[in-house]
Amino acid sequence: METTIVRTVAMVAALLVAAPCAGCARVDTSIAADIGGDLPDTPVEMVGDIDQDDPGMETPDEGCPGGFTDCGGVCVDLATDVHNCGWCGNECASSHEHTEPACAGSSCGWVCAAGWVDNDGLPGCETPCAGSGVELCNGLDDDCDTLPDDGFACVMGSRVECVTTCGTYGTGTCTMACLPPATCTPPAEECNGIDDDCNGETDEGFPAGTCGSCTPDCSGRECGPDPACATSCGTCTAPETCNSAGECVCVPGCGTRECGPDPVCGLSCGTCTAPEVCDAWGMCSCVPNCTGRVCGPDPVCGTSCGTCVAPTTCDASGHCVGSCTPDCTGRVCGPDPVCGTSCGACTAPATCNSSGQCVTPCVPDCTGRECGLDPVCGESCGTCVLPEICDYSHQCISSCTPDCTGRVCGPDPSCGTSCGTCTAPATCNSSGQCESGCPPPVESCTTGTQTRDRCTNARIVGRSEAGLGGGYSISDSTCDASNRFDDCSWDAGADHAYRIYMLAGESISVYVYADWACSFYDSSWWDLTLKIYKNAGCSDTLCTTRVLCEDHLDSHTEVFTAPHDGWFIVVVDGSTAFEDEGDYDMTIDLACRDAVTCGC
Repeated sequence: METTIVRTVAMVAALLVAAPCAGCARVDTSIAADIGGDLPDTPVEMVGDIDQDDPGMETPDEGCPGGFTDCGGVCVDLATDVHNCGWCGNECASSHEHTEPACAGSSCGWVCAAGWVDNDGLPGCETPCAGSGVELCNGLDDDCDTLPDDGFACVMGSRVECVTTCGTYGTGTCTMACLPPATCTPPAEECNGIDDDCNGETDEGFPAGTCGSCTPDCSGRECGPDPACATSCGTCTAPETCNSAGECVCVPGCGTRECGPDPVCGLSCGTCTAPEVCDAWGMCSCVPNCTGRVCGPDPVCGTSCGTCVAPTTCDASGHCVGSCTPDCTGRVCGPDPVCGTSCGACTAPATCNSSGQCVTPCVPDCTGRECGLDPVCGESCGTCVLPEICDYSHQCISSCTPDCTGRVCGPDPSCGTSCGTCTAPATCNSSGQCESGCPPPVESCTTGTQTRDRCTNARIVGRSEAGLGGGYSISDSTCDASNRFDDCSWDAGADHAYRIYMLAGESISVYVYADWACSFYDSSWWDLTLKIYKNAGCSDTLCTTRVLCEDHLDSHTEVFTAPHDGWFIVVVDGSTAFEDEGDYDMTIDLACRDAVTCGC
């Protein structure tokens, strides 16, 4: 069911952000601002300026809704209509190679035709599109199907229809996360007995008694234009409603909700703490504010972005760097005299390498072989049972990508796996069902002061400290501790116990280092044992089952992944009954499922 709310003006604006593939064209920030702002890599080239004093710029709007103009009996948007761009009858045209005329901000320009890219910075699109094949939320046509951001709620930065605070249909800007607008601009007041512009007044500007006298005939009708009053009305299949254009659309019920799955349309929406915004996966993330800026550190998220003078580009450090084009035409393989790189031709099957030498590539012997290590070239090749493919590690892996965008948890129709979203804190399990799980308890968020003696007094390692601050670290000694965990080979020494709460799939990286032995030993060093225990349920704090025992350690790093929600206990112990206590250093680094708050 189509949930995107788009009217004619939004569809035209979407055309202007439909770059054939990522990085396919330059940015024209003036046009980007005119059609909604925040549009990176907008592939529109200006071919002329509008004379704002031209008498043709008159925009009579009798009989047309707000934002539209009557041109020969047809209501058009002068800001985006290629046949009436800026004023009625102004036809946009483009004679450049593989381009189509376009109109943005009432000015004529051009865009690359479907399947073509402008890479040389000159007018025209000379290169066939070579998109990534995976559509992303970036205002671009990554999969080269002429539709930008298809599969998302709306096209990033485009103007789309939305519901105002007074229940009328206005317009707003699709967010940088391709989600419905957070702010909706009301339409102009019409003579219809409704407060269209949400100012608390009805039919202001029209003679008293002339509006609201017509009663639409909507009984038993499907959504569409009302034949009696020229308004729109009728019924739609829930949760869609009939908008002012006579279209059935779904309006997300976000209101003042926190970021997460939308309970009405199944999309993601809600509020986040600034500068973060709610993305398409129901997570709060920061989106750089780069529109119209020169390359440099982003003031919102601290990353690097902005534009540079062609052909230079903005790098990760916020500097404009050159993009030299080697002069290789008709040359034999060797150093390029223009850019200093290596290029040129070799006699087949040899190719030109980065050192400017002709080398003959090794051809793997894969014919009739199953996926594995190629005996000739040492590469991975061979066949697998479809849809699996042979990857670089000589293994058959699935090549199917689940189609989960905007879906509620359930079996994926493409690959047969399970995916989709659930209402937090529930998660989607492998059976395609939402299971509640066990959200982190309050006490799990802060590091405690427990004695570390026995499992019941294991010291709490706070999720916030372990997951958000570079890991929980401690330097201590077991010289005065008791021996409470003598259940593993050679672990007769005194011990300390720590417990941390983990969600299923989260992992901890535990680093331990055995330093000086206790002063009552003859030796300077001691052997250390690292153990991990799991529990029987979400609220269980006992050391129910030991899942790890690594002994006779000087130093060691262990990565452990939680098989379920609950408490997990990390024990620092000794090895053997001799010289088995001493100083130690330990760091516990938690990889949280929610990298922003760790669920706290």
